[in-house]
Amino acid sequence: MKFAGATRTHPAELAAVKLAEDANEVVRAAIHDTNTLLQQHKALSRPTRRLSPKTGPLHALLPGEILASLKFEQDCLGALAHALDSLQRLDQKKLAAAKAVVTQSGAQEAKLLPLLDQRMARSGVFQAARSKDSELVAQMMERRTSWVMQQLGRVGKVDTE
Repeated sequence: MKFAGATRTHPAELAAVKLAEDANEVVRAAIHDTNTLLQQHKALSRPTRRLSPKTGPLHALLPGEILASLKFEQDCLGALAHALDSLQRLDQKKLAAAKAVVTQSGAQEAKLLPLLDQRMARSGVFQAARSKDSELVAQMMERRTSWVMQQLGRVGKVDTE
């Protein structure tokens, strides 16, 4: 995800953009880690694989580790969704402030209206992009949980019902 369109003029906006970027990076790493744990679990769960005294305890712990990793993914995705929501609210506040400036400008209002129209158009594009990003985050949370639980269920270690 790219967070283009945020002007980053407000300290809270800077913080929200940074949070979104950081959460996006951490989500990618968390997904990679969860997938690695799932691969280890699958490899140790093969019917032809004998569990040694070293791998037996590891195999028993992996489902819990996988679920903890998935929980961390969900927490990171939640932080990303929160940052996206914050960016939308900040943009709405900035647009409201721009409208207030134009309506209070008196004789200069006619000159400022085209600028306000441009700002409103940019805001509309920004709001639509963040809404789509938020929808994608929600879908990703649901799909990742479902997929990981399905993978664990295939090995027979977690009841997916």
